[in-house]
Parts: sequence; C-alpha cells; structure tokens
Amino acid sequence: MSNLEFLSQRRRHQSPLAGSFFAPMDLSGVSLVQTLASLSEDLIRSHRAPSHLHRKHARSLVCKVKILLSLFQYLSESSSGFLPRWFPISATLCFRELYILIYRAKMLLDYCENSARLWLVLKSEQISGNFRDLNQELATILDVLPIEGLRLSADVRDQVELLCTNCGKLNSRLDPEKEAQELRTMINEFLDEFARGEAPGSQKLRGFLVNRLGISSGLACRSEVEFLEEQIYNQEEDADLSLLGGTVALARYCRFSLFSIDSLNKHPQPDTPSWGERWNRRMLSWSGSDSSSFAVPKDFCCPISLDLMRDPVVVSTGQTYDRASIIQWMDEGHSTCPNSGQLLSDSRLIPNRALRSLISLWCSVFGVPYESGEVTDGSAETIAAACSSKAAITANMETAQILVGQLADGSDEAKGLAARELRLLAKTGAVESLARLLKKGTPRGRKDAVMALFNLSTHPESWVEMLESGAAVALAHALTNELVSEEAAGALALISKQPAVAHAVAGVESTVPSLIKIMKRGSPKGKENAVAALQEICRKCGPVVTQRVARTPGLGGLVQGIVLTGTKRARRKATVLIKILQRWCGEMTVVVPSMLMMDNSTVMDQSQLVDPSRVLRPSPNLGSGDLTINQPVAISVPVP
Repeated sequence: MSNLEFLSQRRRHQSPLAGSFFAPMDLSGVSLVQTLASLSEDLIRSHRAPSHLHRKHARSLVCKVKILLSLFQYLSESSSGFLPRWFPISATLCFRELYILIYRAKMLLDYCENSARLWLVLKSEQISGNFRDLNQELATILDVLPIEGLRLSADVRDQVELLCTNCGKLNSRLDPEKEAQELRTMINEFLDEFARGEAPGSQKLRGFLVNRLGISSGLACRSEVEFLEEQIYNQEEDADLSLLGGTVALARYCRFSLFSIDSLNKHPQPDTPSWGERWNRRMLSWSGSDSSSFAVPKDFCCPISLDLMRDPVVVSTGQTYDRASIIQWMDEGHSTCPNSGQLLSDSRLIPNRALRSLISLWCSVFGVPYESGEVTDGSAETIAAACSSKAAITANMETAQILVGQLADGSDEAKGLAARELRLLAKTGAVESLARLLKKGTPRGRKDAVMALFNLSTHPESWVEMLESGAAVALAHALTNELVSEEAAGALALISKQPAVAHAVAGVESTVPSLIKIMKRGSPKGKENAVAALQEICRKCGPVVTQRVARTPGLGGLVQGIVLTGTKRARRKATVLIKILQRWCGEMTVVVPSMLMMDNSTVMDQSQLVDPSRVLRPSPNLGSGDLTINQPVAISVPVP
C-alpha cells in the first residue's frame, strides 16, 4: 500500500469535502488530460457497484465521470504527445478545475463506502448536500468549457452537451434519499423507547440493523461503535453529540442482544457486506492473497521501533508513532520528531484511533494477537459526556445486564469478553447502572452486578468510576447480603487501596461488622477477601478507623483462626492487620488476637518464642480471649 493511498484512507473519518484542494502545477497539456483520464478510470473502477445508503447519488456521479472519461480519452488519443496550438487556454483552466472536482468526487465516494452505516444515516442530509455541491460545480465548469474550440467528434460532443444539460436538471432532485430518512426516523424511535425506560423489541432491532442496514455480525457492530466513537472524540463534524452518543449505545446494545457473544470474536462470513468486513478484504488485498505468508504493512509499524504499533498516536508534526516508543524518545530528552527532524511544538499525543482500528482488523484477518492501548482519559471523558443522555444511559444499563448475565452463565471465552467489554463500558457510565442494579435489582440481578463490579475492580483505573457512581458504597451495603457478601468483600479489598474509596467505605456503619461476620462464618475465600478488605481500610484510613476496628469484640479469635487455618493470602493479610493495629493503637487499650496466648493467663512477645521462661503479666480480660496492654508488642506470626 502506498503512502498516498494510505493517507487517502485515513481521511475516511473526516468530512470528505473539507479543506482546500489544488491541482498540481506541473500538469499541463497532454499530461493533464492523461492524468484526468487515469483519475477517472480509478474512480469508476473503485465504485462500479456502490452498496452504501447513498448508492443512487453515487451511481449518478459515476455515470457523469464516465462521460468525462470519454472526453479525456478522445483528446488523449487524438493528440500526438502534445496539444495543438489552437487548444484554448480556457479549456486548460477548466480541466484543472475538473481535476479537483474528480479528486473530491473520489474522496466523497470513498467516504461513503468506508464509513459506518449508522454514521451515513445520521449524516444523510450533509452527504446529500455534498453530492449536490459537486453536481452544481460540474454544471458550472461545463457551462464555461469551450466545447466548440475542442474540435470534438459529434458523438463525444453530444455526450458532453447532454451532461451539461442534465447537471442543471438533476441538481434539484439530489435530496436526502428516502431510505436514509426512514432509517434516521427509526433510530430516533428506538432512542425514544430507551428514554422511556423500555428496550426496543429484538425483532424490530433485527429488521433495522440486519435487514435494512446489512449489519449482520457482532464484529460489524463493533466496527460501527468504534467508528461512531471516533467521531465523538474528534468532534470535527458539526454533529449532535447527544444523538451520536445515543446511537453508540444503541449499536452496542444491538451487538450483545442480537448476536451470540461466543461468536463476536469469530471472523464473519465473506458474504456479509459490513464496514469491518470490507476493510478486512482490503487488508487481504494489501498483503497478498496467500494468508500463510504475509508481511506487516509498513504503515502499521512504528518508525522508531519498527514493530507493529499497539497504541498509535500523532505528534505535533503530524507523524504517527507507537505511544510507548515516542514517550521513551521524549523522556530521553529529545525535542524533535524522529522521522522528520522537525521541532516538536508541544508534547501532546493525539490517539490515532482510525489507524488503531485498521491494525486491529488486519490482525484479526491473519490471527495475529493484538491488544491495543487503552482509551485515554480525555477520549473516555468525551465519549462518556456524549453518552450521558437518558436514552444512552438506559441502553448502556440494558447492555450491562446482558454482559453480567454472561459472567454468570457464559462460557469461559464469553466471560472473558464480557469482563473486557464491561470494563470498556464503564467509561461510558455503565458502573452507575451496575450500582443501581445492585441497590434495587432482583436477587439474581444483584448477584450479577456484584460479579461485574468484582471483575471491574481488578483493573486499577476502575476505582474512580466506582467511587463517583456510588458503586463503592453500594458494595459496602451489599456486605450485609449473604448471597453476594463475599464477592463484594473481594471487590472492596481491591478498590479500597485508594484512600478516597477506603474512607467512603469506612463511612458506612455496617462495613466493619459485616466484614467481621464474613471472617467468622464465610468460606475460606470469603474470609480471605474480608480480612484483605479490613486490612486495606485500616491501612488507608488511619488511627480513627483502626481504633474502632480494634475495639470490635471477638476480633482476636477470628484473626487467630485465619492465621492458623486460612489461605496463604489470608494469613499474610492477617499478619499485616495485626501490625497496623499495633502501630495505631500502641499507646491505648488495644485488642490483641488470642492466637498470641499460650494459655488462658499468659501472652508472649517475639523473644519469648525463643525463651519460654519470659512470660508477660496476666490480663484482666482473659475471659474474652483478649489482652489489654499499654505498650507495643512485637509479634511473630508463622506464615508458610
């Protein structure tokens, strides 16, 4: 794939007629005519049978270019390497304008062919306006073209004159296609249903997505979502972000409600005309037909490391690099672009999500493992803001419920995919939906919500969403529910490593008693989760909470049992908990675990484990199995 071709493809997510266009200054005479013929042939060959929503407009535009091609071919064949002296100068100027027009026409057709189908529905009026503008410009150019001075054959002349006449007549009829208008109305109806708190019927959704749009696989739905999210993040189009965010949520819901989650990672059938599949086929054409032997396209490799880019980003000079490589380059003190040598005006790195999507699709074709970089905070916030409408929130909540159901009942592959998608969905507000489900859902729904939050909590960055959405506090309240208490304790043990979360959880009155109860009656894994959560809360909250925990009746016996019979992680956490209690409670009355007692009247410090003759004083609280001391005691706990 050439650089020119690749750069042209990268414009697929931008407005097709945005920016300024200029004809090459070094083209004139016969070379200009031959270039026009070549450009026209390329357009006709690439868009012989358009399949997108604006195919009627596309066919009309291709037919016009075919007539222009006959004009260029006649002039090229009738000349002997150069244009005659009598060739009008005004015709050369018109041909330069035709070069720009045909180039823009190709960009518009490429844009329609490679854009997400839902995006074409949402932008139907603007795209129809682009076709109308091109038609009007062509009519203007043909109107001033000196046809008489070109000495054309009668046949070619008649075709050009007829084209000039038709351009003026067709312009008024290039309105948004009726099909696109109907589909946009259906999108609005679906979003209205979600806004009322209702999920559209699967039969209606399937008729819309599969039968009308031709999106017939989970992979195609994923491609639609990625494309729409790219538009939200770029915000280069004058788009209604609320409508766009709702459409993203609708497409994501359709992905998991209409298609089997087990088949979402499988390569679709070749006869499915989806956006992602068209790119898959294009990838195959770039790398050759033999899939057993292929080379990574050079445009997918980082210019610094020469490896396949995992997280491509654009620097201020416009060059694309892998994030890790360019960060390392700048950390080493370099202030220039490695590829161009230009000075970097700033250190901002803009994610190249279009290229990353292409790399991901290419890897899926050839079975190359690919884990792309995570969405940056800036893009996540932008997408989350766009998905904040009532319709989007409801759609995301319905999607989350489907995914948490897969966590409970799906295959191992489905569980992995569901967990990954929930983590990505969390950035668009799904955590709030899970928190609501945990508070007010059915018993099964609450269990699924806890499982989903537990999976999310394994990722360090999830604590922010869980705290802001109220999910952390909801998990603390869930500790009182025996059906989900152990999983809730596990999630709290992970997210309570953040001080803000630990303080919020400790502020729930039932948190500590509930954790103590799990330590007493839970399963080995539940006890491990509970002591880990309690240890993190004490570590992050300081003396006030730690002293309250230390005064809990019966804590010593529970810790003793965990140290002696718990899992390896539980024993380690219990040991740390003891040290934290000593640290914050050494100068006051503190409950020391009865595991430290040799019998009902003596207690030992670390030195007495070596010399049994050294015995401390009896405690007045021996009946409770606890010991009151006024100084810190060094304790050695055997941990295998």
